[in-house]
Amino acid sequence: MCGGAARGSYVSRGASTDGSSFAAIIVVGIFLFIIITAVRQKGSANLDQLFSRGDIEKKSVKTVKLLEFISQQDSSVAPDDLKKTSRRPSGSFSSAGRPGSTSP
Repeated sequence: MCGGAARGSYVSRGASTDGSSFAAIIVVGIFLFIIITAVRQKGSANLDQLFSRGDIEKKSVKTVKLLEFISQQDSSVAPDDLKKTSRRPSGSFSSAGRPGSTSP
């Protein structure tokens, strides 16, 4: 009788440590699987967006309306002024205050 009881308690102690080791391996395996999957999906994502001319025109009309509304409070965002600013020749901007500029 004593021999049977000793074997039973030994088996139960061994099973609990094996179970926790197995659970830890499973958790680490799942964690690695998630990381590897995320890295693969991130690398294969195509971030280029191609829009039709019609889509661009629709958005342009909405943007101009928004700028006209905002320019009622802040004249610096008036659409006509922004168009003039964006169409300046490249040499007309002052380089003063820019990093690496040598002019005073």
